[in-house]
Amino acid sequence: MRIAFFADILDNHNQKWFRRLSGEHELIVFCQSNPAAPVPVIPGVTVYPVLQFPYPLREIRQRKKLLREIRDLLAKHKVDLIHSIYAFPFAIWAHETGFGKHLITTYGSDVLIDYRTTLRQHTNFQHRISNYLMRRKMQRAFHAAKYVTSTSIGQQEVAASIIGSRDKLSIVRTGVDTSEFLNIFNGFDNPVNERVILSIRAMQELYNIHVIVDAFALLKQQQNDPNLRLWLLNYCSVPAYAARIQEQIRSYGLENDVVIIPDRTKEQLIRTYYDSTLVVMVPKSDGTPVTGVETLLSAKPLVMGNLAYDSDLFNERTVWQTDRNDPQTLADQLAKVLALPKNEIDKKTVAGRKAAVEHADLHNEIAKIETLYRKIAAHE
Repeated sequence: MRIAFFADILDNHNQKWFRRLSGEHELIVFCQSNPAAPVPVIPGVTVYPVLQFPYPLREIRQRKKLLREIRDLLAKHKVDLIHSIYAFPFAIWAHETGFGKHLITTYGSDVLIDYRTTLRQHTNFQHRISNYLMRRKMQRAFHAAKYVTSTSIGQQEVAASIIGSRDKLSIVRTGVDTSEFLNIFNGFDNPVNERVILSIRAMQELYNIHVIVDAFALLKQQQNDPNLRLWLLNYCSVPAYAARIQEQIRSYGLENDVVIIPDRTKEQLIRTYYDSTLVVMVPKSDGTPVTGVETLLSAKPLVMGNLAYDSDLFNERTVWQTDRNDPQTLADQLAKVLALPKNEIDKKTVAGRKAAVEHADLHNEIAKIETLYRKIAAHE
């Protein structure tokens, strides 16, 4: 099949799908141009960095010109179907090509934040009208799509509210290559001689990294353990927020106890899980986090915030959840998990690893997508 994606080519999760699918299909990707980041070379994938961001709502002539160019490229490549990943605004671009065989995949923030919250915030009347029009464009894209997949039940609920039906909705997770992950993970030895609390989410306010730092400061006061460390991962960071976190660390005098780790290769990231004692994530909004699945595969205790996660993966048998996301509650939960005996930890981590393999394996999730592709391609 010839498949055109409307997606972020720089997104690691998207690249993972492209590499898997390009072995069986001819892929083209329409993405935004980013002079600061070169387009990755993926065998079997042709990339057109032509999409404009933000979406040029008021520049009608310019937008129509670009859509004509995209339609010509779709015809040139004899595309069988199109697939937009992350609905806002990729699904809008895909829908406005007029190409009928369209699959939408939501990732989380697109429907849980962009559609449900951001596009309903107004600074003035003009802003209100612009947001209303963007919501309408997104709604039309969802109604017209042949199928809509989501990585979590929470996203699916929003998609159902947009469409008014569940007939064309399904859960397809981003997925982790579980066998590859475990092969790499099981090859390590000699873990670090520290108790490491690992925050694995990006340095963005959405992920409440500042709450984790506050909680760690309280925990250090309670435990006075010189070997207790907090590791933060510095990737996809918002510079102003990352600077705020660094100032927060200095204000607590925790420069020697909080380690900010730069972006990792796959092997380095898996080693980071290996060296951790437990993993923590307390975001404001979430889908089915790949980092959460990877933590389950690592058989490390996972402390999560008070969001409603998909229970086949994250439940009371596999993770520890707080009832509030404030620093004191989180510090108390971290202390409780750190104090548990190994046999109590193992009960959840063993069940968690099993759940990750059963419900979030990349091969299985790609197979679900392939099934939808065949259905769409066969639809006249």
